Amino acid sequence: MKQLPYNIILIVIDALRTENLSCYGYKKPTSPTIDSLARNGVIFENAYCCINHTDPSLTSMFTGRFPVSHGIAHHGTDVTEEEMKQFYSSGSVSIAQILKQFGYHTFAVSWLYRWHKRGFDFYGDSEKEIGLNKSIRPVSFIKSNKIRSIARKIFENVPFSLQNSFFFITKLFGVSKGIINAESMTNTALTLIKQLKKQDKFFLNIHYTDAHLPFDTIPKKYKQMFRPDKKGGKTASLLKRISNNHQLMQFTKNDLKGIKYSGEIESCYNAGIRYVDDEIKRLILDLKKNNIFDKTIFIITGDHGDNFLREGLFLSHFGLYEQVTHVPLILSGPGLPKRKKIKGFVQHTDMLPTVLELLGIDLAPYDFDGKNLLPLIKEENKSWPFAITMDGATEWRFALRTKKFKYILSPLNNDPCCKYGIGARDVEELYDLEKDPLENNNIAKTKKDIATEHKKILINWLEEMKDRKSKRRKNQKTVSIPPEEVYTKEEEEKLKEKLRNLGYID
Repeated sequence: MKQLPYNIILIVIDALRTENLSCYGYKKPTSPTIDSLARNGVIFENAYCCINHTDPSLTSMFTGRFPVSHGIAHHGTDVTEEEMKQFYSSGSVSIAQILKQFGYHTFAVSWLYRWHKRGFDFYGDSEKEIGLNKSIRPVSFIKSNKIRSIARKIFENVPFSLQNSFFFITKLFGVSKGIINAESMTNTALTLIKQLKKQDKFFLNIHYTDAHLPFDTIPKKYKQMFRPDKKGGKTASLLKRISNNHQLMQFTKNDLKGIKYSGEIESCYNAGIRYVDDEIKRLILDLKKNNIFDKTIFIITGDHGDNFLREGLFLSHFGLYEQVTHVPLILSGPGLPKRKKIKGFVQHTDMLPTVLELLGIDLAPYDFDGKNLLPLIKEENKSWPFAITMDGATEWRFALRTKKFKYILSPLNNDPCCKYGIGARDVEELYDLEKDPLENNNIAKTKKDIATEHKKILINWLEEMKDRKSKRRKNQKTVSIPPEEVYTKEEEEKLKEKLRNLGYID
């Protein structure tokens, strides 16, 4: 198989919904740049995330496996040590690890760290870290993985006050600290690309969070572009339905501070999308200026969607309803057709095998749950018959999306709501999406035959995943967590601060 020297840029916009992008039919001008990429590429109209929380969702994108396969089922501080052990014993290999073997420079402008760092030459969310990453990851000079690991471990145990000197040095050379928003993340990405030689291939992941609550990184001019909509209920009244006092305080004092009506949330959200869209435009213009754009494949998606604030029970990205599980997926660049729309079901697990196929890399050595989408794009193959999404905020809850219906089940008959008391109506739910697209009327008890049919499909899928995982385990040894992929104290504090800002923890 002939390998093709394309660059890959994977842009993940946190909490991005399909219905707020112009290329998916939205009437407001939120996404002119993304729309342009869609017109010049492939847009998947029925793409679904594998789980509704960030850590496990990105893990599925990076490994081509569902959460029940790779082991990570929660987010942030809720990820357990047992999940980490399952992940490292699962044999999952990340896109960065694979592409690195084929001569790619690998960069991630993101803030999740831990296992997400695997295979990346640079991993961080700001320019100030570029000097630090270079210091602890001298990839060009140290070829031995063992020596590189030792060097990284030594540096990470250096007192943070000394590590700060590296930040100071980078600042002297014109690298500013700045707030971590879309502009600063794009600056970091451009700085990384500029360090490469003309013939170098690269994989770049940028994880933008400006469209996620609490919308405090969005410049004022973007919020002024979308007039606040004072329709909908008052947020204070809707939020009273939240039984968990911590989450109630988090939403009222932080996430929705200053937002009086539920309709205003969408205005801020649109501003966040447009802000990120303009930053993607700036990235593209720079790539065109340096003759890089035409040999670069873009992938645009969201890790999950968002409910905004609905009925006081469905907010942020809690729950498994369409506004959360249905995500954009756009592929654009060399090797792909233009103005192509795909209606069949696809999922995040399909991204990695598709990228490898586009690059001419043999899929045989890798055991993905997802499949290569190029035959589907060429209309040589059928899509998945359904999509399945796991709930990352409850224990063992899944949604099955078929052509006409959405079926949601907690197979262990456990509490369907998350720890904050929100995000679900019942243990078993069924919605006719043709008649009830907003999923307001649960018909599981009145359409028992349809519910039973969908339950059978879901349980069979879970059994299939269990068998596949068991077969993989027979060929895998128990692996301890690599010390370089455990948080440094600095990374842990940065994540906690980010989670605090996004409303996950106190």
